[in-house]
Amino acid sequence: MSRARDFADIISSGVLADGQVSFSEITGVTATATEINYLSGVTSGIQSQFSSVQADIATKVGTSYTGDVDISGELLVDSYNETFKKVSSVGATDPFRFDLVTTNSAFTWNYTQVGLAFNNDGTKAFLGRSNAFVYEITLTTPYDLTTASQTATFNVGGSVSNALVRGFTFNDDGTKFLHDQPYSIGAGWKHMHQWSLTTPFDLSTASYDGSFSTGGEGFPRWNDDGTVLYTFNTNATAVRQTVINVPYDLYGSTSRSSSNAITLSEPTNGRLQGNFFNADGTKWAVTDNLAIYVYNLSTAYDISTATFDSSITNAHNGSNQIWDMVGKPDGTAFFQTANGNHGLKRYDIFGTNYTTTLDCENANVFEIELDANTTVVFSNPPAAGTSTDSTSYAMSLKVVQDSGASGYTVTWPASVDWPAATAPTLTATASAVDQFVFYTHDGGTTWYGFTAGQAIA
Repeated sequence: MSRARDFADIISSGVLADGQVSFSEITGVTATATEINYLSGVTSGIQSQFSSVQADIATKVGTSYTGDVDISGELLVDSYNETFKKVSSVGATDPFRFDLVTTNSAFTWNYTQVGLAFNNDGTKAFLGRSNAFVYEITLTTPYDLTTASQTATFNVGGSVSNALVRGFTFNDDGTKFLHDQPYSIGAGWKHMHQWSLTTPFDLSTASYDGSFSTGGEGFPRWNDDGTVLYTFNTNATAVRQTVINVPYDLYGSTSRSSSNAITLSEPTNGRLQGNFFNADGTKWAVTDNLAIYVYNLSTAYDISTATFDSSITNAHNGSNQIWDMVGKPDGTAFFQTANGNHGLKRYDIFGTNYTTTLDCENANVFEIELDANTTVVFSNPPAAGTSTDSTSYAMSLKVVQDSGASGYTVTWPASVDWPAATAPTLTATASAVDQFVFYTHDGGTTWYGFTAGQAIA
């Protein structure tokens, strides 16, 4: 019968010499010391292999790892947590929204004002009259008409005979001032007159440059770089683009090219006058005295590419005639003068766009409580798999209508395919609950959307 040999027996047998802590050969075993120190079929030490495996596990899992683990073949980390998250809408200003025009403030002025312009920071407004005078208005709070007061007057009649100021504009830095000169009140235009200012936007420092024949058009406006001047025929719905070779210098240009007048079909009252562009020149607003017309420009500042967007009627400031209209640079408001003693008014023209983001890495069960119409965005879905191993992801969304039964809506991502190609209509009653499920297997290129239930009690 065999028995276990104690350590003394091993030493006395000569297998392990006294004082040794390891051995390189075992009696009766034919393997060499080198082979014993290594695992069969590998070329690294046993301890090295253990250390490598330990480091590999730590790398793949980590001491603070949470979530699902697929251990088929190798350790895989799944960062898409099966958790719940309540998300809220985020609002951002949407300028040039003429469908949401509201009155903001007014500056009462007991004169009939026609032309209108602002300096670059909104601390000065300039109001023109048909008696050759331009009045300077100071605003202690930029673009806030409740802080406005008249501070100066400029008479163009000293250099311009029979001057009747109607429309005018400044160049980009306030060192050039351009105004029209009608034949008479209610008639066509005769010339454009240009002035140079030694102090920007200070008409008291103006010196007369000269005039340029307009061919019966007025109310000048520049494009963004001063290479195109737009003028308007007050007795028709025609607009002319004049290209010049010296930016913002109509009188000093040695060459000009004036395109044929472009006739806009939407205005019905004629007398095009006030107008302005948005910041990038892709939207354009025009008034014909009784209404405002908004156009989209496919080529920035090129009115030949204009297509009609929408119009606002009865936007005539309590009068029977709009004279001029300019906008804030950010497109969130416009200012308007009118016939009669109706002063200068500001109108806000912006709305708020709301978005709600469902981040797939944060959760897969979401809830929204609506407080406005919102656009839903799906972000960070799992990457698409391969032809033999697709990566799929599913999530659910609970939509709760507000307690006031406002009937708020959701705009879904264009990547969502719905049954019968028809997106659901949300339940509009107070605090109504609708439940939806979404699924993708190609990294979010296409989502499949399903209504799990509506008006859930």
